[in-house]
Amino acid sequence: MTIRVNGEVLPGVNPSVTDYYIDARDRAYLQVEATASHHGLATVVPSVHEGEPIRVIHKAEDGTILQEYRLHLTSDAEKLKQAAPVAVEAGRRFVKVGQDLVLPSTVGVYFKGDTGYERKELTVDWQAIPADALSHEGSFTLEGKVLGYDLTAQLTVRVSERQEKISL
Repeated sequence: MTIRVNGEVLPGVNPSVTDYYIDARDRAYLQVEATASHHGLATVVPSVHEGEPIRVIHKAEDGTILQEYRLHLTSDAEKLKQAAPVAVEAGRRFVKVGQDLVLPSTVGVYFKGDTGYERKELTVDWQAIPADALSHEGSFTLEGKVLGYDLTAQLTVRVSERQEKISL
C-alpha cells in the first residue's frame, strides 16, 4: 500500500499502524492518492466534517477490507512529534540445532505519548537467515527493516544442542 499526500509518499506507512498525523500548518488543501499492490484496491474517502480524518480503505481483489488508515490533519506540534518513533525493542530467540526458526512478523516500537511512551507492534521485514546458521551451536544476529520507517530491528538467535531453554 502506498499513500501519497500532495504527490509525496506518506512516510511511516506500516500495516500495523492505522492513524497518521499530517502537518496541516502550511497546507490549505491536501490531495490524497493511494495505490494497492497485488491486485488490491485502495479507496480514498475524504473527510466530510472539519476535524474528521481522511480515510484510506485497502481492499483485497475480492472486496474484503484488509485495513483502514486514518489521516488526521493537525497543526498541533506535539501530535506531530508523537508520530515519530523513539526506539525499537531488540528480540531474542532460542532454537535447537536443526530446528526451524520462526521469525516474528512484528516488533515492539516505542513512540512518545501524552504521558510517557506508547508501545506499538509494527510489521518488520527480516533479512534471510544464513544458510548454515541453524546447523551448529552458536549465536547470530538478524536485522530487519521496520516497514515505513527508517528503523532497524535486531533479533539475536541462540542455537544449542541442549533441550532446555538457555538464557540469552
